[in-house]
Amino acid sequence: MRIESVRRSRSYLKHIMDSAIGPRGRAAVTVWSTFPDAANNRVILQVTSLPRPFLTQLARAYDPSAVALVVAPCPQARPQ
Repeated sequence: MRIESVRRSRSYLKHIMDSAIGPRGRAAVTVWSTFPDAANNRVILQVTSLPRPFLTQLARAYDPSAVALVVAPCPQARPQ
């Protein structure tokens, strides 16, 4: 077994993923996917856009180096 020291705990990264998902209020952004990036000890948020208020809110709430952002359209629901 190998024990490695990391900058951010798993619980901190999980907290970011859990609290970031969904619509982000007045920032007009939807975080539609979150997943861990274990190699870089951060989370990746897939978002619909990157307006300045959203970036400011994110930077105030979390360590900016703990989050990577990917801009992509939200997948459309397919009719059954």
